[in-house]
Amino acid sequence: MFGQAPIPVFVVTGFLDSGKTTLVKETLMEQEWIEPGLTLLIRCEEGEEEYEREYLDAKDITLLEIEEPGQLNAVFFKNCEKNYHPAQVVVEYNGMWKLTELLSIKYPRNWELQGVYSTVDATTLDMYLTNMRNMLMEQLAESELIVVNRCAPEADRSGFRRALKVQNPMAQLIFETPEGKIIQPSKEDLPYDVTKDRIVIADEDFGIWYVDAYDHPELYLHKEIEFTAQVFRPKGMSEDMFNSVSNLLYGEVLDYKNQQLQMAQDVFLNHDRITSAVPELSDMPMIDFSFLGANLSSTPHFMFWKQEDLLPAFVLFMIPVVSAVLNIVTTRVSTSVNAKITGASRTMDQNTKMTMFMMPLFSLWWCFSMPAAMGVYWFFNSFFSMIQEGLMGKFYTKKLDEEEAERAAKREAARQLRMEEAKKRAAEQRELEPKKPKKQPQKPAEKKVSTTEAGRVGERPYARGRSYREDRYDDKE
Repeated sequence: MFGQAPIPVFVVTGFLDSGKTTLVKETLMEQEWIEPGLTLLIRCEEGEEEYEREYLDAKDITLLEIEEPGQLNAVFFKNCEKNYHPAQVVVEYNGMWKLTELLSIKYPRNWELQGVYSTVDATTLDMYLTNMRNMLMEQLAESELIVVNRCAPEADRSGFRRALKVQNPMAQLIFETPEGKIIQPSKEDLPYDVTKDRIVIADEDFGIWYVDAYDHPELYLHKEIEFTAQVFRPKGMSEDMFNSVSNLLYGEVLDYKNQQLQMAQDVFLNHDRITSAVPELSDMPMIDFSFLGANLSSTPHFMFWKQEDLLPAFVLFMIPVVSAVLNIVTTRVSTSVNAKITGASRTMDQNTKMTMFMMPLFSLWWCFSMPAAMGVYWFFNSFFSMIQEGLMGKFYTKKLDEEEAERAAKREAARQLRMEEAKKRAAEQRELEPKKPKKQPQKPAEKKVSTTEAGRVGERPYARGRSYREDRYDDKE
């Protein structure tokens, strides 16, 4: 925060006419995390899509053209930092060049690689996989995002996904229609069969399953999901030890999936009884879920007045309510602080208003559906977030203003330097032009005397020519 802000570097790679320029113009440069200020765009090949001068000026982009991969080196990037002071750098890389060479270059100290994004034309993907597989996979193996565009409805997206995921299982894969619209994943696109009752999730597919399960939980209801995970088990604890505890407390082995908190509280309340029956659990840490006389492992009820113990039921009821109210307050504080920091208007747009009211409603529903401990978590999460936002606004706004002023001064200095260099180049160009000889001023033409006037004698125009002299042929001494 207090040091020099890092300059993000984005690398967009792909073969010729695979959609790199479109990705930069329509996606990358439209993201909200693009910093205000000069964007240095380094283009390594020219395709069908162009960067119009009006677009570059509107986005404050300086375009540099690179012809050979050898031009990209540490000295080049150091000069870019010195001459342009960019807010961010975008490299539109040539897919025929080795990407590892670009990534291994020593960049300026405050430059930070933010991501490598690859574009692939679905209409030629099969050809590249067959004839140029190594060259294609070399760039995709380093990519965090792979955009497969121009996908026809009949395209084999599942085959493409398998082929690309084998080389880079952690990359995010997006398919686009020929019109540029994102194709939402379907059951056929998933790397596992979601129609089966038992779904086995491979390690490399866990992220895909996690996101899809969050977006489409109905696909996984009443399904058995198998994946590799880590579980903490104290030393000396056998695999079926909790079965003995469950039999001791409830007379049967309960389903552990939805009763963890309740069982943890029962273990705490019956600690002596359990340790006497299972001595191996004597050193197990105990967790007390009691709070203001209420059991946080219990689920709150809307009609708390119908419960036998009114006070604990009322405490459980108030936890989700207070959590939802504090969530609204936190959102308003965050909006106010962000407005002060960014200098934007405090008027909330429709999306912000929807978020401010929908998130508390969601937390309210969630906390009335889960044990009360979840509501306590939401409460303290909102509480500490509000304190954090207040501290950030109070102590760091001035520092952010100073940093922004410093960046603005650097951008202005860089702009002035570019103007001076442009003037210098123009002056040198004028000196190199061949000097043209100056035109000599033309002398005024002498006025010719008419023969009529030259021979005039009195009123007779030609009398001088006709005048007779008797001695004109005599010898002259």
